Amino acid sequence: MKKYIILSVGIAFSLFMTACQKDEANKVDFYNLGTEFLISSDGLTSLDNSATVTIDNQQKNLSSLSVTLLNNSDEDGNVLSDSQKDLGTIDLTDGSGSMTLTNADLGISKIDYSASLQFVGSYDGKTITRYKTITVADPISIEAPDITHRTDTVFHVLFSVEPVTETVDGVTVETKVGSAGTYAALTGPFNTTDSIEVKGTDYNVGDTIFVKVTGTAGTKSATSVAKVPIAPYSFSNVETFTLDTTSNQAYDLMKTRYVNTTAAGDSADVQFTAAYPVVGGGPVHVGFNALNNAQLVKGSADDYTNADMAAIEATDFSGSTTSAPDVAAGDVYIFRTKRGTGDYMYGVLKVTAVNKPQGILEDSSIEIEYKY
Repeated sequence: MKKYIILSVGIAFSLFMTACQKDEANKVDFYNLGTEFLISSDGLTSLDNSATVTIDNQQKNLSSLSVTLLNNSDEDGNVLSDSQKDLGTIDLTDGSGSMTLTNADLGISKIDYSASLQFVGSYDGKTITRYKTITVADPISIEAPDITHRTDTVFHVLFSVEPVTETVDGVTVETKVGSAGTYAALTGPFNTTDSIEVKGTDYNVGDTIFVKVTGTAGTKSATSVAKVPIAPYSFSNVETFTLDTTSNQAYDLMKTRYVNTTAAGDSADVQFTAAYPVVGGGPVHVGFNALNNAQLVKGSADDYTNADMAAIEATDFSGSTTSAPDVAAGDVYIFRTKRGTGDYMYGVLKVTAVNKPQGILEDSSIEIEYKY
């Protein structure tokens, strides 16, 4: 009988311990998460008179924050004033609040000037501190495309005058060519977001247009300048090839390939030539001939560097040649060629190397690079 009593007590105790373990496993620990707050600002430009900072206390357990100006600095980071200034208190209602700070409060009004702010609150007897920097932004943005010296193409320089809170009263646009030029006002009126038209052929390759946009808001004004270079409307394709004494070999400029002159028809454009001087000896003369529909006009180094499509396609080919019998590295030729009665393909080529080892004709060659 005693054995049964002892066994029953043991079972009961075991069940009790199991139940306690389950309760312990299901127990939820609660932690004091403290508090936090986030600071945001709508921003400040040189046309604005103030900036607003907004507080978000998601736990909704702060009643207020004190705000202090710690220091301010110029565009290079040089401190203007490090005398701390009490800016007041932000009262928080249902976890949120805001404060509007004037330029005078912050001590900044020029682009890239900054003010460092400190925000301090108290929760459960503990101090919580956060920081925010407000920087004066440029209210004017100017966006210019890559403007090329291209026939009949109109490009648009886009601009916007966008303060955060103030209303823009007026926008003016002026342009000049080159840093030494004189600004001239363009005919308005202009909207706060607008554009001007620029035609590359109204300028020279290498010119730089200065576009100055000025916006006013109340007693304030802001000006931004963009530099817009006029680039050549260049050929985008570049190929290289070598001409030598290989029998019947020529080069097809259109399809960028070597061809055999006996079978290629009018697709053979240029072929190597070499000869000894007829009289008196001397160095080997090497060059090339333009075959079939291909024509050559002597050009300059600038013609190749710029490879301006508009200028090259406007080249006068009435005095063109089909022979360049004695060339040197650096020589440039403008060319055009076509197949049958089709349209001309234009380009510009440059002799990059002339090889005449020991003056032997059979070992001579010319290396050429061309844009088309």
